[in-house]
Amino acid sequence: PLLHADYAQLTANSISIAILCSLLILVQRSNAWWILTGIWLGSGVVIWCVGDASTQVGATALGAGMIGYLILHGFLNSRSLTIIVAILVAVFFGGTITSGMFQAVEGPDHWRTYASGFVVGLAMAYLAHRFSPKAPQAIASTDQADRKNHASE
Repeated sequence: PLLHADYAQLTANSISIAILCSLLILVQRSNAWWILTGIWLGSGVVIWCVGDASTQVGATALGAGMIGYLILHGFLNSRSLTIIVAILVAVFFGGTITSGMFQAVEGPDHWRTYASGFVVGLAMAYLAHRFSPKAPQAIASTDQADRKNHASE
């Protein structure tokens, strides 16, 4: 993601990456660095495994990964802020994914970059949701329900 073909690509990627990083920090402040690193490295590995011999430049996979992460994270978490962010990302960045994967805007093989980033972002959202510790209030309410059940027995 650090190499770009020209200043136009660098500018376009920088603006979208800045917006998506801000949204990622907003909804996942404590884990944003790990999620971003996982998307960066994971999408690189996937591109390396399924790509061809051409060199992929730009931060496309990183952006697509954050789009996938933010959308799925919003619906897995079911908090109003994450759902609003997921809808906004889907509305404003969803076209980037569909045009990149299905229209081959930047070349016939560039869809792999979009797809790998998006899929890795989805995987990171699932893993973050699956392995995140439960919220303290959820644990407390479960403990209270257990105590009530044991007291009535």
